[in-house]
Amino acid sequence: MSDYYTIFTNIGVAKMANALALGQSVTLTHFAVGDGGVDGDYNPIAAQTSLRGETYRAQINAINVDPENPSWLVIEAVIPANQGGWYVREAGLFDQDGDMIAVARYPETFKPVLESGVGKDLYLRMILEHSNTELVTLKIDPAIVLSTRQYVDNSIADHDADPNAHGDMLEVHNGDNQAHPDFLRRNRTDTLTAGFWTNPVPATVAAGNVSFNPALGNRFTLTAPEALTITSPDPMPAGGSARLELTMDAVGNHGIAWGPEFRVNNGQIDTDPNAVNLIHMEFSGAVIDVHITQRAEA
Repeated sequence: MSDYYTIFTNIGVAKMANALALGQSVTLTHFAVGDGGVDGDYNPIAAQTSLRGETYRAQINAINVDPENPSWLVIEAVIPANQGGWYVREAGLFDQDGDMIAVARYPETFKPVLESGVGKDLYLRMILEHSNTELVTLKIDPAIVLSTRQYVDNSIADHDADPNAHGDMLEVHNGDNQAHPDFLRRNRTDTLTAGFWTNPVPATVAAGNVSFNPALGNRFTLTAPEALTITSPDPMPAGGSARLELTMDAVGNHGIAWGPEFRVNNGQIDTDPNAVNLIHMEFSGAVIDVHITQRAEA
């Protein structure tokens, strides 16, 4: 089993079996997340009827069959920018009766809240594997549900694929090589602003100082071969977030210092050999708020 996974609960298995036998369906309505409670990260079990530390419950906004894997159901939801201030380590799917149908061990993600000075929507996705995907239906309140970027992108793609969407306007537009002159320049900026993780970018070490450039991405990696000082970007971003995956080398025990702009709010650096530190950074002008978690090994 992979590190992060989804399983049907006992209640979920029973309801799916009953729906199959009676020719009915299971109607999913909500996608809940939690911080894992007092134990934090843990391995979910089928006997669970609730999350250990639920922090937010959102209406599901889309259920689709994966085009490459017809036995996969992809369930999506959104946590808006004005909700947060906690970590996501677990997730659950609930039906219209309030029963938890599936539970997942979710990759640890910090969800900032807008009042902290940094806000972003968090797009949630869970995959269920079942041979009869038609057994699952969706019930939503369109006035509450937020669209995911993927749903919007798919809708736009379908629209653009229609040659009659705007008559001759599309042909004229596609023939104009200056139709979107700023697109390539803005593409990375928009991705970062939306809060998506980019491909990993190596951080730079010079004379014991660690530097990283948010213009190149928001996910950075580095193996510490010596004592280091993590310095702030220049120029400092006015907002947004980034993550530095700092791994100790096989020797370990290297001291890690911080530049004056950093404010460590949660956690500390593990300097044991091969320890992997996930340093989550939230930019708010002159200050960088830091939350540190660890993986057990590299």
